[in-house]
Amino acid sequence: MQFAIRTLLEIGSIASVITIACWIGMYTYLEPWWTGRVGRSLVYFAFLAMVTPILFILSLFWHLNRGTSQGLAWVEVALLVALIPLGMLRRIWVWWIVSKSGETGHLPAGKETNSQGGDGHDCTSS
Repeated sequence: MQFAIRTLLEIGSIASVITIACWIGMYTYLEPWWTGRVGRSLVYFAFLAMVTPILFILSLFWHLNRGTSQGLAWVEVALLVALIPLGMLRRIWVWWIVSKSGETGHLPAGKETNSQGGDGHDCTSS
C-alpha cells in the first residue's frame, strides 16, 4: 500500500508541476498577461500553486524536507508565512480594484467580455 501511495504522490506531483507550467506557457502564447494586473495575478497564483508539488518532489526523490535541511525549512516558512498570504491578499486587492474600475475584461486571444451572451441579449435579464 505504501508503494502505491508513494508512486501516486510522485506521479501527481510531477503532473501538477508540468500542467501548471504548460498553462503558463499557453497563457503566455495567447495573451500578454504581464501587461495587466489580472494576468499577472493569475500567473503569480499559478507559480504559488507549484510550491506544494515541488516540495513533495524534493522530499520524495531527494529526501530534502524541513527536517533534513534547515535552509529548506526557512524557505517553507517564508513561503507559508509571508509570500503566499501576502500574494493572495494582493490578488484580492487587484481583483477588487479591477471589478470596481469598470474596465472591460479580455479573454485569451482578445475576445472581449461583456454582460451580453453570444446572441446579443443581456444575460442578467429574464
